[in-house]
Amino acid sequence: MSYNSERFGLSITTEPTVELWTTAELKTKLRIDIATDDTLIAGWNTAARKYAEAFTGRTFVNTTYSLRLDQFPNSAWRSNCQYPAAISLPRPPLSSVTSIAYLDTAGASQTLTVTTDYVAYSVHEPGIITPAYGTSWPSTYPVPQAVTIAYVGGYGAAATTVPMSIREAVAIMVSEMYQARLNMGALTEIPQAAKDLLWTERIVEFR
Repeated sequence: MSYNSERFGLSITTEPTVELWTTAELKTKLRIDIATDDTLIAGWNTAARKYAEAFTGRTFVNTTYSLRLDQFPNSAWRSNCQYPAAISLPRPPLSSVTSIAYLDTAGASQTLTVTTDYVAYSVHEPGIITPAYGTSWPSTYPVPQAVTIAYVGGYGAAATTVPMSIREAVAIMVSEMYQARLNMGALTEIPQAAKDLLWTERIVEFR
């Protein structure tokens, strides 16, 4: 079991640069030819993607995160863990770790070095970071959020790197939103077909 980072401060510092579908792609796929609806479709596209990310616990197109912890884990988190003092990084897949900074016991800012100080394992879901072999996490200044981990989550920088099951689920949700609008209503429930597709990609952690 890795150090549970979900209960600490996770924030997005750089949003994805593209959505899973362009507005033009969705209009073609859903057979919509009304130009004045482009803004609405673009908004629904983003909303559907964010719902799908929350539902699956994943990141789709590359997004930069900042994870803030009060301290590094100590031996209390070693029990039943394949890797000692591992820290899990939410919203997989893990693409890369940008930096790990912390306040040392004197309150000075320090930055750890990859390979020398820590190792990232992206094959795990969620991805994890651990101290390098034979080392341990450093002690930190006793203040909240003394540790800041910057990392990138996502399948890649392009929408085509995302599994098609996820992309199709987003398209289904946008289609239902559009149909609800045509019927002078609003989408009140996520379509079961979209949920069925997203379930296949949902992160399940065994504790």
